[in-house]
Amino acid sequence: MPAAGAECDNADDGRAARRGGGSGGREDRGAGGAHPRGGRGSGARGGREGPVLGGAGGGDPGGRRRPGAARGEPGGVLRVRPGGDRPGARAVRAVPAGELRGRRGDHRGRAVPAGRLAAGPGQGGRQAGLRAPARVNGAIVVGCAGYEDPDLAPLRYAHRDARRLAEALVASCDVTPDTLVAFHDDAPDPRRRPTRTNVLRALTDRSWLDRVDGVLFFFFSGHGFQTADGAQYLLPIDCVRGALADTSLRFDTVVRHLGGARADHSVLLLDACRNVVEGGKAAADAPPRLDVAALCPPGMVTFCSCRPGQVSYEAESLQGGVFTEALCEALGERGRCRTIYELDGYVTARVPEIARAAGRPVQRPYSRVEPLDVQRLEIVSARRSNEWRAATPIGAERRSGRAPRIAADPPRDPLVAVDFGTSYSAVSWSDGETVLLPGTDGRALVPSVVHFLPGLDYLVGSAAVEADQYRPEGTVKEAKRLLGTDRSFAVDGRSVAPELAASLVIRSLRRNAEEALGTPVRRCVASYPANFGIVQRNALARAFELAGFDVARLVAEPNVAAMSLARIRPDWHGTCAVVDLGGGTFDVAFIDYDGNDEYGELVSCVVLSSAGSDKVGGLDFDRAVVRYALGWLRDRWGPDAPRDPHLGWQLRREAQRAKRALGAREETSLLLQDVEVGDRGLHDISIPLDRDVFRRLTAPLNEEIRSVLEQAKRAWRASFLYDPDAPPLVLLAGQGTKIFTVREQLAAADLGGEVVDHFQETAVVQGLGSQAGVLTGTVKNTLLLDLTRRGIGVRCADRRGDPPLVTGDPAADREIMPVVEPFTTIPTKRTESVRLAPPGGASPRALQVALQVVEYLGEDVEVVGTVPVETGPRGRIVEVTVDIDANATIAVSVPGLDGRERHRQLNNFFLRRQAGPASAPGA
Repeated sequence: MPAAGAECDNADDGRAARRGGGSGGREDRGAGGAHPRGGRGSGARGGREGPVLGGAGGGDPGGRRRPGAARGEPGGVLRVRPGGDRPGARAVRAVPAGELRGRRGDHRGRAVPAGRLAAGPGQGGRQAGLRAPARVNGAIVVGCAGYEDPDLAPLRYAHRDARRLAEALVASCDVTPDTLVAFHDDAPDPRRRPTRTNVLRALTDRSWLDRVDGVLFFFFSGHGFQTADGAQYLLPIDCVRGALADTSLRFDTVVRHLGGARADHSVLLLDACRNVVEGGKAAADAPPRLDVAALCPPGMVTFCSCRPGQVSYEAESLQGGVFTEALCEALGERGRCRTIYELDGYVTARVPEIARAAGRPVQRPYSRVEPLDVQRLEIVSARRSNEWRAATPIGAERRSGRAPRIAADPPRDPLVAVDFGTSYSAVSWSDGETVLLPGTDGRALVPSVVHFLPGLDYLVGSAAVEADQYRPEGTVKEAKRLLGTDRSFAVDGRSVAPELAASLVIRSLRRNAEEALGTPVRRCVASYPANFGIVQRNALARAFELAGFDVARLVAEPNVAAMSLARIRPDWHGTCAVVDLGGGTFDVAFIDYDGNDEYGELVSCVVLSSAGSDKVGGLDFDRAVVRYALGWLRDRWGPDAPRDPHLGWQLRREAQRAKRALGAREETSLLLQDVEVGDRGLHDISIPLDRDVFRRLTAPLNEEIRSVLEQAKRAWRASFLYDPDAPPLVLLAGQGTKIFTVREQLAAADLGGEVVDHFQETAVVQGLGSQAGVLTGTVKNTLLLDLTRRGIGVRCADRRGDPPLVTGDPAADREIMPVVEPFTTIPTKRTESVRLAPPGGASPRALQVALQVVEYLGEDVEVVGTVPVETGPRGRIVEVTVDIDANATIAVSVPGLDGRERHRQLNNFFLRRQAGPASAPGA
């Protein structure tokens, strides 16, 4: 079991789309918790049977195949942990990013993955969010309660269910009144009565369906039945008992029309299985119930109200259905479910609980989620998601004092620079000269550490580091390394998303800046490691947004560090090699720098090449020493090896000290005080460490550093400004560049030239301060021309074609057609042509081709967006334009059949930008 407070690895990476388990399925809401409606009266006579979610508690125990699922069918097997339906059984559960909640059950604070996807080639586990910017969601909501045929039993609350679910979709899921079509008994407009004709008209009305290019929801609450040939039908309010097949909605017809819509994804929410269909007729004459498995078609997301053999219920205490109650909770303040994965787990756990609390029989939902990667699809709006994150029930920061005031006259609406690091963070501000802003302890460098106190108040910085030695289970460190992943931290039995942990550090930095400047601070420029991809940069931007910052610009750390040369070597002209080893990342950039001369000409920084790695950082060197020390203790003391709870804190502290000490001497020792050794009492222990041992312990890290240096050097030598007779100035940034083995790798790489280490700890924040000054106008005549380290392209089936062929089938589109090459100076705008394949079937959806946009560097390829594009009967040739502005905001545009451009912005959503002409270079 992972230690509390440490990041947790993904469990069950290969689990299928459906999951199983017991009532403990959603770990933060185990069985037995109090519910707002618990203990109220019994339900109504009508029940619902049918389709159910496959989260914990929703499948057959032991991972048995769902009825009707073919062997080897994607998502057709339900994975459960041992324990199945036993109360308190463990089950894998996703943690909503940005949430901090209590968990029940026997998890003891372990963190769990938030719905991992299978990583594609070179993805390294990072997953692109499936939310497409500026997408339009829509919904068809049907509630049939008062059936017109007296031979069909009426339902009491199906019409209320439809109204409530429609309200929830509008409030939380980016469904607008223009893209919502709701049918229910109480509708005053006859065109909104839940009749067969009205529903079919909505399913085929392209005037509104063509506006929905995101998620299309279909909700049905009412009766359903199955014919002798296995066809499934949904019963509208005007159906006739004697001719059900002729007057009802055939389910595969509904599915066909939903599949033919323009929307990228369809989500079915079905509450159509009731135990009472007949009105005044014998039960033996009743038509067969729906086949729940058949209501979960392959390739779609389907949630049904109950599993096979069960029925679904209404409850008088709820004034509605049990299933709908759980759905509305999930999409509201109680559930706060942002993704399909989270909705699955929540509804699976809550439906049985709500049924029990309402005095109804057991009801468990049933689901099918395909394709597998759609689990990460975000179904709530960005606004609602951020509201939930900001409202996470945590306490206030406990501060030891106020940051010292440095500005006599408070600046108006200042733009500060924030360097959020893995180990340390800092803030600067420029009024012509860059000034570092102090924290509450008077130091500019603030440890990027959060410590949660009982009651959920928290400490940040040095105070959090001190508290860590006494209560490590309450501490979160290295949040930056987990940004853009589906991993989370466990603290006191609660789960903390990396974005939330990072935002607490950034919020504290913002407060330091406000106290130092004496004025509110809302705007900032920020930096990111050069190896961060689009997914990680978006996660970092979300952390700043949660902290209350408006981000004016995001700049790569090594690139912006070169701007600090204006203070160190203002007269330098030529190439500068920035080598930045922070706590969790290593970056190298070669930059053509033209400094000021006596005439005050323009200072320019043109990035020529960059490389980076998140596999090596200063903290990894510390861990190597700690592992060595633990092995030494085991060899020395055997079974009596120390197990002191404070030993880890002492070892980390001594590893950092010894690492620095070896930079000045050949050998040193790790000194541990008052360590309890078995029954031998307390001991002071000295563990020897010399340079040769350190080299051996850190050999893989040193190899990674050398590899990154060589990558950046090769790209620099291939650049148009490479001059073999002019060795670069080497600027060291980050505390990790003080490590002697790192210096040895730099010497072996033979970069040549002078080495500058004036601002190793603060080079990035100094350069960011200059960039902030450029944006505000306090720093004149300074220009930073960045580049895109990774290329942007589209997947195609055959890039040798003229133009390359795109089929829209991920299995066929395996090659990459570059549009913007790696290491292209930005801003830039590039266009390439592709040939779209002709339609592959009769469905209207076949007239669209899903153009997959990728970010790539060598073999590292990651899909970062999808643009649905209409094709013609014989296919057609279209131009794909990628526009990257000076902020590195990436927009993709493709013309539709009507000539209008289809735009997708892939990153920097804090900047509301539409694709258009490339922005002018400069500030």
